Amino acid sequence: MTKFSARRLWAGLLPLLVWVLLTSCAHTTHPASVSSSTVLPGFTKSPYFDEQVLNYRFEPGVSIMINAPAAEKLDSAKPTELILFALPNGNTIAQTFGKQMAPNDDWHFDIQHIGAQTRMLREKMTEKNLIVAYLEADGRSWPTWRKTHEDYRILIPKLMDDLKAKLPMKPSGVTLSCHSGGGSFIIGFLNSYDAIPADVDRIAFLDANYSYATDEGHGDKLMAWLKGDPKRTLVVLAYDDRNIELNGKKVVSETGGTFRATGRMRERLEKDVTFTDVMHGTIQEQSAMNGQIRFFVHGNPENKILHTTMVGEMNGFIHAMTVSTELEGKIAPYGTPRAYSSYIHREVSAAAPTDAAPTGFAIPPRAPNSPTGSEFAKAVMNAGRAEREEKALEQFRNGNVPDFMRKPIAVAVEADCLDGIKRRGEIMVAPDYLAIGTDADFVRIPLTPITARKVADLYGATLPTTQMVDTIYAAATCRIGFEPITEDRESMASFVRSNDIAERFRKQCRPGELVGGGKKDVVITNRLKEKPARVAIYGWQQNNGKPIQPLTIVHSESYVDYSHGIRLISKTMTVDGKELAVSEVLKNPNMCALISNEGTINVDYPDAFTVIKK
Repeated sequence: MTKFSARRLWAGLLPLLVWVLLTSCAHTTHPASVSSSTVLPGFTKSPYFDEQVLNYRFEPGVSIMINAPAAEKLDSAKPTELILFALPNGNTIAQTFGKQMAPNDDWHFDIQHIGAQTRMLREKMTEKNLIVAYLEADGRSWPTWRKTHEDYRILIPKLMDDLKAKLPMKPSGVTLSCHSGGGSFIIGFLNSYDAIPADVDRIAFLDANYSYATDEGHGDKLMAWLKGDPKRTLVVLAYDDRNIELNGKKVVSETGGTFRATGRMRERLEKDVTFTDVMHGTIQEQSAMNGQIRFFVHGNPENKILHTTMVGEMNGFIHAMTVSTELEGKIAPYGTPRAYSSYIHREVSAAAPTDAAPTGFAIPPRAPNSPTGSEFAKAVMNAGRAEREEKALEQFRNGNVPDFMRKPIAVAVEADCLDGIKRRGEIMVAPDYLAIGTDADFVRIPLTPITARKVADLYGATLPTTQMVDTIYAAATCRIGFEPITEDRESMASFVRSNDIAERFRKQCRPGELVGGGKKDVVITNRLKEKPARVAIYGWQQNNGKPIQPLTIVHSESYVDYSHGIRLISKTMTVDGKELAVSEVLKNPNMCALISNEGTINVDYPDAFTVIKK
């Protein structure tokens, strides 16, 4: 029996042995899996290869898919490596992930196969949990995204923090990888930090370092990062693209291409280190710093376009992830034919986003020993606004919301748009106003817009427009009446009393049924531009659907009373079957009429108080 098959045998026997030990011991123990649940919070189970996925939007303009092993295969005793893969220009996440080709399929599905290469890595690289995040910029171009968003140096660190917050465990290491135009994301990453963060342990450019520039300090940052820890690795795959042609014309300029970019990068690094060159057939390996720097440059004697061939056909992703490890060259040697074909699924994976309707909110599981709604209300009954909101935010971070709030409801929208086209779509809305507690014991919690935005960001949601409020009320199957409270309006006691009133109306409704009325919604509106540091409220509909509270911004952003409610709306919606960001629809003059009666809206609440009042 080989060592490998012996390990496979033990891997098969180990769960049985663990079960025997657990059931025979007097005390209770638990295996080191992250969760006893079949999926992680916010994730959905894939039908292929014991995987789970989370698709969400980071605004502005980034679609993200996190692909992780099934929950039972995530071992909290092992380190977790978060691998970012920034997509090449012109490719979707589904195409980058890959699948077996069927008649009439787009050829992009069969060129990278990062999904299949990751599956092979997981089977062989058993000492780590491998989680891969696919990053797709709107317009399928990271260079364009960076030009469009001049504040990308602020956005990229926020994206990183947001991404890590979606994971059930803190990554022990981060790998930055990319192909083609995805290299612009990594260059943007370098530009966004004074020094490369310490948790980054591998950077891999897969024919992607076009925009490397020594005079912008990229080489200085890379060298400082490499010197900071001998376990850090810089990998570059490139080829001689100086003379490649397409339709009889040269593809790259006299200064462009990754061959020249790799030369510039090496020239800068050679000021600090000495390179050694070794030929492996047509591939020149350039290495330095005891293997911390590894460049692989294909000589391209036949002058072919090898751009994506190096990533998919030549096992480039697997190679880049294993360079300078014990597995280098043992799983899928670089430059050899595909080694991962058996890991490619036959259909478009549930892991890959499609044009289907958006999924649920990214609400974490309810933490053990979380208080019920009445228990929380009692604990903060005499707290001031700031303390109450801080403690409420802690509960929302711990997933302490009723289970029925986790399942958004699709609400249809349609409009005759400015360009003369009638469009239809769906928004995904929370069934009720934001609450703390369980299905049996919860209390709706009014919040300032600042805290409301923090919760919305945490759960992958946004706040409604006035038109959304009206649309939701019209679609509601459970209408809640109102009874004004005239004294002590800003106290927790009034919050509880208002909640009790609402529950009297809701008794005839099922949990999770779409609720309308009973609260004034905190909304987003162009009127927030009129005065700084204000909250916009609207609603409290009567039975005829007309609101008692017209849109107003009379109160400061620190004001909150019993009548306010926070309705969460998924950050993504469908428009004529296509999934789009709500924020992008609101900014589009030819689509905004679906969800706005103010024209385009491009405004949101800040993430910190402009004026703080206690």
